[in-house]
Amino acid sequence: MTNDLSTLNGSLVEMKDQLIYELGQKGVSASYDSSTGLLGLIGKISEIQTGGSCYHIEFSEASYTAVGGSATLEVYLQENYAPKSSASVTVTGSDGSVYNGITNSQGIASVTVSNISTTITFTASYSNVTDACTVNPAIYIINDDASVDNSSTLFGSYISLRNKGTNSVTYNSSTPCYVLKNTRGSSESLRPYSALDGYTGSFKLTVRSKNINSDCCPIGLYYYLDDNNWGGVKDEGTVIWISSKTNGSFTESNKGGNDHRYNEMTHEFIYDSVNNTLTINRYYNGAIEHTQVMNIPITLTSSVKWGTSTTWYNNTTREIYEIIAEPI
Repeated sequence: MTNDLSTLNGSLVEMKDQLIYELGQKGVSASYDSSTGLLGLIGKISEIQTGGSCYHIEFSEASYTAVGGSATLEVYLQENYAPKSSASVTVTGSDGSVYNGITNSQGIASVTVSNISTTITFTASYSNVTDACTVNPAIYIINDDASVDNSSTLFGSYISLRNKGTNSVTYNSSTPCYVLKNTRGSSESLRPYSALDGYTGSFKLTVRSKNINSDCCPIGLYYYLDDNNWGGVKDEGTVIWISSKTNGSFTESNKGGNDHRYNEMTHEFIYDSVNNTLTINRYYNGAIEHTQVMNIPITLTSSVKWGTSTTWYNNTTREIYEIIAEPI
């Protein structure tokens, strides 16, 4: 809103804003304090560096979102109004964390901050100048550690995929975990994640789980449009599979892998809406062991359902300890 310069009050407000801006251009962070008024801003003039280099620092954004608990911050540093290269910039978090970055030829330092679970303020500093930004945790689509029974809202009703497949989900409070069971032999079915119904943007699904039987109940990420158009990626504990039924024609391929039918595993499933791909990343003991990418052969619409496949042996079970889905 433009101040009315024909009035004294309007002129003073305009003067305040201009002083704050001009001080910032000279590398001095300033804000209006009603207890000191304009005189306080005028006093900031003495902080302008003279007889040497004049620095200015700022983040590229006032606020960032941490996806998967981390975010990359960009800090821009100037010396005498020109980019300053090869300078070490310090970034300090309100949580006590400290990071350092080196500016490139454009005066930009990139710093990746991690372990973001709450909103944190980060301050970038160099010489006598500073700037601040906030980093917010991602808004999760699903964030369930199985500490309480959310099975009725977390999962939708099963959908038969092949040979009239069925499955069930129960809750085990002593572990705690969700127990996914394939309940019909020589068949395949889908257990949808309700919060992902109709979701067509890019997202990452992370699942921590363990197969319980010698025969395997898989964990995967499948899309489902209708009985003739579905597919996805899955880990059966022994090998990775890619499956698809497109316009009624079914194909499936074995992508290999080590035998982990009795091990707790973590899987990342990534849907890339731009490239229309599904990626499965299999982790064991914290290290990535297998990656497979599927090119989805159909266009997904807002009627899509996402879930995990269960197959192929009757009464095989998998314990699910954690499910996290977040936009990317």
